[in-house]
Amino acid sequence: MNKLYTALVRPRYHQFRYAVAILVGYTVGGFYLSSCDVGAATWGLICLLVGYTAITGMGGVVLSAACFSTMVIVYAFIHPWPITKAMPIPLTPPQIWSSTLITLWLLGSLLIVLLGAGVKEFARQQRFPWKYTAFLGGLSYLALALGHRFHLTITT
Repeated sequence: MNKLYTALVRPRYHQFRYAVAILVGYTVGGFYLSSCDVGAATWGLICLLVGYTAITGMGGVVLSAACFSTMVIVYAFIHPWPITKAMPIPLTPPQIWSSTLITLWLLGSLLIVLLGAGVKEFARQQRFPWKYTAFLGGLSYLALALGHRFHLTITT
């Protein structure tokens, strides 16, 4: 009975956990990107990185993380000071800005590794790579759009 459970139920459960983690994580990532008011070029580069990671899996994590880190550094140089609204938290604007950048970088790096590991898990269970690549890439894009839309709903 234990072998049957391991063969049938457990792998699908792992795929479900990865899918939920990717959905929640990339929704939070989309919210952060939208709150930083990034441009269309940055959204496009993020989508390219997600697509590249969904295609390559764990083999592309290092390059994707390096590109994402470079994007965060360039963004910090281009936008050195945030436009902050009055917030009911006891932090100064520089503290808010630095904590936002660090959180965005850590979350982005974690999501890249999570997507790469999810691709690896899905690849063990499915024969056709285009199916899980399309599913995980589409799920990530959907979650980024949901986070962006959620931020727009809250701020307007």
